[in-house]
Amino acid sequence: MFLMDLKSHEKFAFLHLAHYLARTDGYFSQNEQEIIREYCIEMGIDDILFDAEDFDLMHTVGQFKSFQSQHIVMMEIMLLIYSDSEFNAKEHKTVNEIAAFFGIDNVVLERFAKWGEGASKLYNQGKRLIHTPRVVYT
Repeated sequence: MFLMDLKSHEKFAFLHLAHYLARTDGYFSQNEQEIIREYCIEMGIDDILFDAEDFDLMHTVGQFKSFQSQHIVMMEIMLLIYSDSEFNAKEHKTVNEIAAFFGIDNVVLERFAKWGEGASKLYNQGKRLIHTPRVVYT
């Protein structure tokens, strides 16, 4: 939704972060894969080859310097996290580390979480509406 406002290098850093978070629980769900595809389309870039061995969380989040970019990242990763209707302990830990790095307090972090949860529900509802066959009432 807001990823087009990121700078070019931030878009690629965001994709690395998204891939990392999507795999944090050891399972890269279909919904997470779909959301990442949507991110790529939105940003107008191809997906990356993610290598967990070379990923450095703090280096990656350090790419987002502006307040606006940091908030975009928090909103979009919350959407990704809630795409599989689950916010597990490992994801919590990682999100808390990112929020601390950005200087985001728990009150604001909770707002991002609620936004991500709500946006994910609306996104999934929209997918169902698109794929539900037309019902003819007589």
